[in-house]
Amino acid sequence: MTVPFPSFASAPLQGLLASESRLLGSEMLQVGGCFALLMDVPGMPALASPLRSTLRLRVSPDGCFSGDARGHVGALPLADDSVNLVVLRHAIEYARDPAAMAAEVLRVLAPQGCLLVAGLQPWSLWRPWLWRLQADDAARLQPLAAGRWRPWLWAHRSDLCAVRRFGPSFPGSAGADLDQPGLIPAGYLLVVRKRRNPPMAARITRRQRLPVRGALAGPARRECA
Repeated sequence: MTVPFPSFASAPLQGLLASESRLLGSEMLQVGGCFALLMDVPGMPALASPLRSTLRLRVSPDGCFSGDARGHVGALPLADDSVNLVVLRHAIEYARDPAAMAAEVLRVLAPQGCLLVAGLQPWSLWRPWLWRLQADDAARLQPLAAGRWRPWLWAHRSDLCAVRRFGPSFPGSAGADLDQPGLIPAGYLLVVRKRRNPPMAARITRRQRLPVRGALAGPARRECA
């Protein structure tokens, strides 16, 4: 299969993705449930899932996905509130409409479910290097700031629980520990939880007095002999 994202084959990005995978793996182990959805782009290393059932989708720049299912990210073939774990690795950074993709991912996330979003910092020194690297790519990765997610999460009753940082400040750092964030980290991992559905309020009706049919029997009389 032809990989439409050859930039992911570069040594610096491969090292960064390996560090990202280790961080994702530790977070995924803390999620319960049975069903997971893993979304990334072609050319990325495979990610193991600890959940029993996992749907893996590879998203193209036009929004179409392949893998365990085929379709468009604007209409995932999943019911509302049906997925316990969603992992979104850089797919939204290629999306033409990131808000629509975020809304669809949050739609299928179950209450108390976990969403893990891996992305690159838009203001890190990786960005100019990445632009030069992607000069001949069919589609370019557009890093999104972590703060872009806040209104999307609020609209779908979800909370940002943690932001993990990883990676050196710039590619090619000699002897850098990719698991330790630099002064301006290369990437981030958002840990999101969806709130429980609010309980339905019971309707209180006014108590009414029901009419009594018939008459009560009078007291029995005792006759004296």
